[in-house]
Amino acid sequence: MILTFVYFVQSLALNSQNSEHIINTQYENPLYKSITFNGIWSWFSDPRAVYYEAQHKRTYIGWIDNYGDIHIAFYDHTNNEIRSHVIYDGLEIDDHNNPSILIDHNGYLHVFFNTHFQGKKPIYHIKSKQPEDISSWQELKELYLNDDERYRDAKSLSHTYTNPVQLKSENNKIYLFWRGVNLNPTYATSNDDGNKWTKGRLLFLPEEGLEKKVPYTKVYSDGTSKIHFTFTSTHPHNTTPNALYYVYYEAGSFFKASGEKIKDLNALPLRPSELDLIYQSKNEKVWNWDIAQDKNGNAVLGFATFKDTQNHIYNYSTWQNTKWVNHKLVNSGNWFPEDQQTNTQPQPYYSGGLSFNHKNPNIIYLSIKTNNIFEIEKWTTNNHGETWAKLPITKNSKKNNIRPYAIKNSNHDGEMQVLWLKIEKYLHYSLQSKTVEITFKDRFKSSIQSDLQLKKTENRPLEENILEFSQLLMDDQITKLNPNTKDSSIDYGLFFKALKNLANTSRNNTYNAEVNNRLRIDNGDNEELEISNDELIWYYKVNNSRSFSHRLDTLNINSYQNISNAIDFASLIELSLKQTDINKKQKIYSILKKNLHKINSLSSLNTDNSGSFQSSIYENSLILYIMLWLENNDINHLDNSKKYSTQIKALYKTLQFYYTKDKNNINLKTNSAFILAATEYLKFYKS
Repeated sequence: MILTFVYFVQSLALNSQNSEHIINTQYENPLYKSITFNGIWSWFSDPRAVYYEAQHKRTYIGWIDNYGDIHIAFYDHTNNEIRSHVIYDGLEIDDHNNPSILIDHNGYLHVFFNTHFQGKKPIYHIKSKQPEDISSWQELKELYLNDDERYRDAKSLSHTYTNPVQLKSENNKIYLFWRGVNLNPTYATSNDDGNKWTKGRLLFLPEEGLEKKVPYTKVYSDGTSKIHFTFTSTHPHNTTPNALYYVYYEAGSFFKASGEKIKDLNALPLRPSELDLIYQSKNEKVWNWDIAQDKNGNAVLGFATFKDTQNHIYNYSTWQNTKWVNHKLVNSGNWFPEDQQTNTQPQPYYSGGLSFNHKNPNIIYLSIKTNNIFEIEKWTTNNHGETWAKLPITKNSKKNNIRPYAIKNSNHDGEMQVLWLKIEKYLHYSLQSKTVEITFKDRFKSSIQSDLQLKKTENRPLEENILEFSQLLMDDQITKLNPNTKDSSIDYGLFFKALKNLANTSRNNTYNAEVNNRLRIDNGDNEELEISNDELIWYYKVNNSRSFSHRLDTLNINSYQNISNAIDFASLIELSLKQTDINKKQKIYSILKKNLHKINSLSSLNTDNSGSFQSSIYENSLILYIMLWLENNDINHLDNSKKYSTQIKALYKTLQFYYTKDKNNINLKTNSAFILAATEYLKFYKS
């Protein structure tokens, strides 16, 4: 039974001798560590990610997925582990609702998030039960902060885009900013770590007063004494021209960049004519993207300007001596969302985006359209933006990379500085739009990537390598899975089985969330599905249908006596797992044992072309999965632990080699079969 695998392993080693070195710049991007396969954000709720170092060295990250779930995760810089937790299930499918994160002076996590198209809904606030811990949380609070008494004539009292700040110089008072009264910048404060809040007051108001103009706000603070702001006068879609303004807050008052006092906090709201005018043009529009503070405490501003919707120009503005100095950086291309109809784009001002390294705003990360694809670049200046050194982070990509975010407080030079979205599909930001019709299957689909490259594997245990690689395969597979794939097919059944096994093997709760979300999705009337017996065995929702469950229970097991291929073996295992009758279970085990001698003849290798290679990986992965499953379930004992290690290593090396070469050509069933073998091996190894 094992002899054929010896030839298989030798051939694989010959074809994958360079696969230890994962990074290969001839192909698509270096292999970066994915934070999640299903996550998205807008750029007006911040911080999206924060580095914090006390008992642990961790980066905490928040996102919303395309089921409307709110996630908080951490990456541990000591053990390279990613853990996540769903803090709210099924909020609203809209990228405007991503959470913002505040880590308070005691190390507790505060997470704020909101809805977008649901009227007078609150800001949601949740606090961790323990410092630096995302596993347990205090009771979720609903904060209705807009002052409906003071602003009783307002036409809108919604809450969108949360930006929390805590100031050490003010006894750790928390300031929370959002888009509130009539869609204008609004704020509230808390003096007791978020237990009680003041009523929300207008922060900035356009000259027209309470008329809806929809200003956009960016906020930054180093957490000591200053808070920096930029405001636009309107959404760039609304009018021409719009404008961009700057102001900072310190010690109860607001100031221009020169230090000239504007007014005290109790004299709000701010008005455009009182602030520094950063950008206004008769012919161009503007939208703010980021704001930071240099070593002298002065603001650094990043924004996009638009002469037309086809040309998005990134700008970099600094305060030098007594004036603002602006540099136009680059034409980043046009919008990134896919067009739904010819020459029709509902969000033509959606640039790829930019973000500062907030500890050193001489470094900026930009998403720039190159060869018709948005790529992430890192630019560095030593002369206030006059000249730049440029370094590509991604290249040769097949999908857009957008909305970079430089991790706040990151001090690991060269070790995970920036995150970004890798877009598989983006027609619109929401399912609830009043102007654009989007089906559930056509909703946005994106992953969150980091600039942390996967490490070379020579000196790491095999078990760590195959788990990390299995997660990489699954993350890519989920992201690019065709929404029209028949979910009753055997291939989909293999995929869902691999997903469940990986959820049980890894400690990353995003896989559990994905399993639960896929199980709860209503794909229509299951009773109407035309499904074969073989498909029925692998159908992941078989228990949701009384008729399907009955068919499975009454399936003629004798028809599976003569096994001719690996999927037949695997199908019998799956049938045994779904079988409640102990006698039928034992009969299935007997059939498996009776046919074990056939495994040897099924194992083969052909690497002449990618199709044959994938068939070989698929078959041999299934065979290894079968053998390990029989061991793990005390059905057959071969005592071949060294052989299993050799086999899984050979499969891993070869698939890794081809994945690095062209990951987009590895099909669903090949990925799934390998993950089944890998997770079963990890279970065997631990036992």
